[in-house]
Amino acid sequence: LEKDEMGRLQDIKEEIERVNLEVQQAERDYDLNRAAELKYGTLMELQKQLKAAEAALAARAGGQRMLKEEVTEADIAEIISKWTGIPVSKLVASEREKLLHLDDELHKRVVGQSDAVEAVADAIQRSRWVVDAIQRMR
Repeated sequence: LEKDEMGRLQDIKEEIERVNLEVQQAERDYDLNRAAELKYGTLMELQKQLKAAEAALAARAGGQRMLKEEVTEADIAEIISKWTGIPVSKLVASEREKLLHLDDELHKRVVGQSDAVEAVADAIQRSRWVVDAIQRMR
């Protein structure tokens, strides 16, 4: 049942994407009546259907869904942990440790460029932390 509803959600999303492409094509062809009809008629109706289907799925599942639409980093870590026998916390912690000791590893491989190594390590760490912060905000 949940799988059928998720399939319906996917179908609606694909239809929305198809209609968006048709709108873009109509606008490129200067068929503005067709573009407006699609954008403000068909597309709006599909978005309403999508919201209704998402609400129905959330209400039916009661917040505890068996299936997910997206695979998360935690899902991948859990599967790798099962395959390899390495605890999930160790897999995730090793990423942090690598970032914390990145400049030391780079110093081992690059000689005489300490300022450049520190700048590269800092830039990599900052970019990773920014990505993590953005993902936490979602």
